[in-house]
Amino acid sequence: MERTKEQKALNVFAILQIIGGILGIIIGILSFAFGGAIFENAAKLVEETAVTAEAADKIGSVFTGTGIASIINGVVHMITGFLIRKAVKDPSKYKPAFILVAISFVLSIVGLISAIITKDAQLILNSVFALVLDGLVCYLLNKIKNTVTA
Repeated sequence: MERTKEQKALNVFAILQIIGGILGIIIGILSFAFGGAIFENAAKLVEETAVTAEAADKIGSVFTGTGIASIINGVVHMITGFLIRKAVKDPSKYKPAFILVAISFVLSIVGLISAIITKDAQLILNSVFALVLDGLVCYLLNKIKNTVTA
């Protein structure tokens, strides 16, 4: 059976989601490890630099927290990518992918609002990009859903 252009596009998005998820997990692990290293070496850091113990703890906490968030985000992106691929292979199984992408779309809107409030140009650009991609994937999943229900 020949795949539609929507299915082909979704397959590309799925692969990008999986690759992005893997990269997010790697970055998360590195960030988590770096945060742990700061905690472990806080006393030495305070002794050898102008960093206070409180600042070292905050820096370690930020890296550790960012690492955990990146790992979770990477896992969600990988799951989403695999679910999109499953929907491409069997359009009747689009619902789980659609739900995850719809949640991501809503979170992208929240991220965009937050970025606008903080006036962070790079974050605004990233949020707009995520919003457009999530919206496009939702649209394409809806198109293949319509082929199932038609």
